[in-house]
Amino acid sequence: MKKLLTLLAACGVLVYLSSCSDDDGGDPDNGITITGIPATASIDNLGTLAPVTATISADDGIASLTITKDGTAFADTTFTGSPTTATVEFTYTAVADDADKNIAFVFTATDSDGDTDIVNHVLAVGAAPEPIPNEVKSGLITANETWTADRIYELSGRVVVGDGVTLTIEPGTIIKGREGEGSLASALVIARGGMLMANGTAANPIIFTSILDNIQVGQKSGNLDENDRGLWGGLIVLGKAPISASASEVQIEGIPADDTFGLYGGSEPTDNSGTIRYVSIRHGGSLIGANNEINGLTLGGVGSGTTIEFVEVVANEDDGIECFGGTVNISNALVWAQKDDAYDIDQAYSGTIDNFVYIAGIESDHALEIDGPEGTAEARFLMRNGSLRGLNGEFADFR
Repeated sequence: MKKLLTLLAACGVLVYLSSCSDDDGGDPDNGITITGIPATASIDNLGTLAPVTATISADDGIASLTITKDGTAFADTTFTGSPTTATVEFTYTAVADDADKNIAFVFTATDSDGDTDIVNHVLAVGAAPEPIPNEVKSGLITANETWTADRIYELSGRVVVGDGVTLTIEPGTIIKGREGEGSLASALVIARGGMLMANGTAANPIIFTSILDNIQVGQKSGNLDENDRGLWGGLIVLGKAPISASASEVQIEGIPADDTFGLYGGSEPTDNSGTIRYVSIRHGGSLIGANNEINGLTLGGVGSGTTIEFVEVVANEDDGIECFGGTVNISNALVWAQKDDAYDIDQAYSGTIDNFVYIAGIESDHALEIDGPEGTAEARFLMRNGSLRGLNGEFADFR
C-alpha cells in the first residue's frame, strides 16, 4: 500500500491518501463517493470551522478533488497513483468580508475514468459586532483614566489632565478632535503635574486626528491627506522645567489667558510629564485668535524625565513641534507638510533633538525657527542627525 500526505495550508485542506491495487474485474465504471461533509455548519464572526473529516472512495482510483467557494476556485488537488481512498480534513477561517454571510462550498471528486460526486456545504458566518460608540471627552480629568483601543475618543473642546492625574492611552487607540475655533478649539492638554502615558508601538501607533477623518478602530489611515490642516487643535504638554520668559511661569500660546491650566515653567529640570512614544498627530492647528494657532505638539517647560520618541506631526496649520524652554529630549521625530515651522525652539530650550526629519508641504514655511532666550537666561540645545527635505526657500530662521 502506498501513502501520500498533502497539505494545502492556504485553503485549510489536509488530504491523507491510501492507495491499493485496483481489482475491480475490469469494470470501467464503478463510480466515486464523498462522505462526511455536512450540508451546513456555522461559525462566529472571524471564527474558524472545526476540522471536518470526509472520505473519498473510488474503485477506479481517485483522480482529483476540487473545492469552490461561492463559485470561485478555492482548492484543487490532483492525486498521483490513483488511490482508491483518501481522507480529507477541511477547515476554514472567516475574514472580515464574510461577516453575516452564508458561504457556499462545493466539493467535486473525480475518478480516473471521469465519474464525479458533488457535495454542497453551506457555512453560515455570524454578524460582526456593533461598533462601540465614540466616547466623548471634555473638560477637566480629575482621576486616573485609561483610554482603550477598542473605541474612538472624541475631544470636545479642551480636555485637561489635571495636576496629579495620569491619563494612559493604549497602543492603537484613535483620538479625534472636534471642529471649532477660539474657546471651542479642541485639544488635549497635560497640565503641570499631570502625566500622559501614551506608549504606542510601531505596529499599533496612537493616532490623534480630526473628527472629519474616517479612520476606524484598527486602521492606520483614513480619507484625509497632508493638505488637510487646521481641523482641530493639538496636543499640549506643560511641565515644571525652567524657561526664559518674563516670569518663572507663563501662559502657553494656544490656550486663552483666562484658562489657569495653561501655565508652564518652574525650577524642576528633571520634571516628568510621562511618555509620548509611537504617536501620530494629524490635521491639527485650529485658530484660537488672529494669527494664533495651536501647534501639533506643544511642549512648555517639559522636563528631562519625560520620554518623547517616535513621534510624527502631519499637516498642522501652525508649527509641527515647538519647545518653549524645558529640558526634554526628543528622538526619532517627523514633521510633514505643516504650514508654519516644522521645529520651533524658544525660551532657552536646553534638550537634545536627535534623528529628526522634516518634509515640506506645498505651503510650508521654515524647517527650523530658532529663537534666542528671552531676558538674560542662557541655555544650549543640540539638534543632530537631521534631514530637511523638499523646501525651495529658506530652511532655517535663526533669531
